Amino acid sequence: MLHAHRLDYRSLASGGRAVTRWWDGRKFFGDIIGEARGLAQASHIYVNNKETGVELGLLTYAYVRSVALHLRREDDSVYRQAFRSILTPHEMEQLLLSPHKPHHVAQLLTSTLTESFERGEIKGIRALVAAHDCVQRLNKHFEDVERIATTAEPWSYQKHLRITTLLWLGILPLALLPSLQLATPIMAPAVGYVLLKMDDVSIEVQNPFGMDKSDLDICILTDRFQTTLEAQLLTYVRRGLPPDEIVPQKVIDEKVDKNGLTHSF
Repeated sequence: MLHAHRLDYRSLASGGRAVTRWWDGRKFFGDIIGEARGLAQASHIYVNNKETGVELGLLTYAYVRSVALHLRREDDSVYRQAFRSILTPHEMEQLLLSPHKPHHVAQLLTSTLTESFERGEIKGIRALVAAHDCVQRLNKHFEDVERIATTAEPWSYQKHLRITTLLWLGILPLALLPSLQLATPIMAPAVGYVLLKMDDVSIEVQNPFGMDKSDLDICILTDRFQTTLEAQLLTYVRRGLPPDEIVPQKVIDEKVDKNGLTHSF
């Protein structure tokens, strides 16, 4: 599925940058998860209403998941499956109509923070600004990963270096013949095979957000974030309540499902 839209890089000299882009992709996606986790935890401090705090936590998960789906260019059915228990039907339709879904989820986060502040649920303007700064940093990290996924090598750079490499391989047997003689038909293809496979490696790792074996496991990373966030939110909901006042999970689910939220993701 990835091969239909993968960037086609054809430069041996881009191999070093390809590895750098792979590691940068892992770093920036990790930054998104870390910032989302921080925003979810900050909402437990800044927000007086626990239901709103849980909603903000769920939206941070939705943001991370939407980034992963956006980078892999998934269709609307995957978004419906991922967010059917988090967003209301109206919010879901608005998300699917949006040309840029991670930015739309970021706007939902901003709107939720604003409405909570207007209802007096956020502890002061400084808390609101601090939470919004987290959203801004999420956007910045997303722009970093999208730059890696969408920026190709300059076309002239790809074209000329590829032609130069093929030309060099074409005259290589003539250069090897005086010294290798009868071994030339064996050694020349072997050298060419190594160089061309290095080129294939540079092509493979320059877009690290697909589904090939060498690509980043961003969906697994998001699944792990989902699991830890679920435990974090459950701890937040039950904190400070004596055992006889803890509401059963079934009752919580029935209540929040009416608002389009769930604790089971």
